[in-house]
Amino acid sequence: MIEKHERDSILCDLEDNDCFHILVRNPQRDVIAVGRITSEGRIGRIAVLLPYRGAGIGTKLFRKLVQIGREQNIKDISLNAELGDHQFYNLQKFTTAGPVYMKQGVPHQMLSRKLA
Repeated sequence: MIEKHERDSILCDLEDNDCFHILVRNPQRDVIAVGRITSEGRIGRIAVLLPYRGAGIGTKLFRKLVQIGREQNIKDISLNAELGDHQFYNLQKFTTAGPVYMKQGVPHQMLSRKLA
């Protein structure tokens, strides 16, 4: 089950009030995946619990975030991704949009996708 959700977490930042948050729950109603998109089209805070990876949940989560972006008339969406995750994001139609940079010792790169 994928649902839009209002903020109810103790792990918040300054952008949380300006985001649409998605929670994915299993049949027992446990949260198994999360993500968000800002009103400017920045996708972030993507996470899928390890036991649920490879089951298409991340793909469904991204489709929902893209749908929300379209509903909000956002023309371009972007995210920062670890280099090792590029294959997944390429399948979601994201392309590189900036140089590689280091974040906490891990190489990252900005990716983007046009919605218009």
